[in-house]
Amino acid sequence: MLRQIILLITLISFSVQVIAQELHLNIHQEVNKVLEPKEGGLDLKQIQDLTLNDQIDLKISYERLFQAQKKIAQARAEYFPYGLGTIAAMYFLNVWNPLILVELVTSLPSKWYNVQSEKNLRWAQKYSFKALEHNIKAQVAHLYYGLLKEEATLKLTEVQIRLMEKLLTAVKEEVELGISDYTDIENLEIRILDARDIYLKFSAYHAQSTAAFNQMISQDPEFSKLAKLQPVAEFNVRDEYTTNLEQAALAAVERAPEIVSADYMIVAARKAKKSIRWSVLSFSGIGFGYWSRVQVAGSKVEAAELNRELVETTIKNQVYVTHSAFMRAMDLFNAEEAISSGTSFFTEVKIEQFKGREVSLRTLLETELLFVKDYTETIVAHYDSLIKKIDFERAILGTAKDPSIQTNLNI
Repeated sequence: MLRQIILLITLISFSVQVIAQELHLNIHQEVNKVLEPKEGGLDLKQIQDLTLNDQIDLKISYERLFQAQKKIAQARAEYFPYGLGTIAAMYFLNVWNPLILVELVTSLPSKWYNVQSEKNLRWAQKYSFKALEHNIKAQVAHLYYGLLKEEATLKLTEVQIRLMEKLLTAVKEEVELGISDYTDIENLEIRILDARDIYLKFSAYHAQSTAAFNQMISQDPEFSKLAKLQPVAEFNVRDEYTTNLEQAALAAVERAPEIVSADYMIVAARKAKKSIRWSVLSFSGIGFGYWSRVQVAGSKVEAAELNRELVETTIKNQVYVTHSAFMRAMDLFNAEEAISSGTSFFTEVKIEQFKGREVSLRTLLETELLFVKDYTETIVAHYDSLIKKIDFERAILGTAKDPSIQTNLNI
């Protein structure tokens, strides 16, 4: 009997070493694959150029973006109807809506003004469209980073499932040896079933969101099938982002196309009012309704001026709000990375102990499952911080590291 047990332990140890070479001794390399560059992968700028360029009308670009957002939100609501679906719909369709600032500066109907105002209205519209271009690019970046986050999460979930399946085998062997209880098998089987259920749902959702995204960037089905997104391997470093928010807010106002558009609206309103003052002819006859028309024109000037103030206030508020959100996202990422680094080191120790047969396979696998979980949360926080960074850079139309420098930022 003793010889049989020793033989069984020897066989288990041998099989463990073979299995470990497949995954357990290379767990760090396995999880890092989610950040490896892809041959022919499309980076953010390439994606934005496919969505918005000189060959595509701005209205078409916006419609493609809106349809992609809508389909992705519907897919989330379908596969995750309890809580996440509603949140996702709000997130994709309402947060920093591409039309918010544009509507602020174009809310005064052009029919208010006569022919003498048309030139200024055209300029106002031009700068409103410029603001819309920036917003479309920012929203595309949201979808881009979101898909990369989901793709990485799916791959890491696959790794967790593989680890749990190996763990189940190890636990079954321990039960046969009498050193574990059968309830351990039942609990682990439930964990695996839950993980597979989540994986299948999330995978189906991700397939639909990817299809919607590909439809947005291309009308060529073959290109869409081959399109791959390039992972972002470089992590943001919190200490590199020091910002004087007052100066950033002032710079944002100076750069904002929304402000220029609002100024042209004011000029158009003033010219319209001036032309009315010189006109005493109405459809009712000479002089009829003259003063009322002058008063209406004057109120439109006031409305345009108030609108301009509202736009400036909104832009400044966006600078403070998006910067705060970006800093919180960075703090969260730093916290997750610190935790992940700790479990990574702990896992390395357990691997060495496993090689020296100081710990069991079960102990090693449980440790690695904890590490993969922490690493997954780090990757999620990484892409979330990039999304918040895009929002801040959109608000200031500058770089997050140095807001005093104006760039097009691909947004």
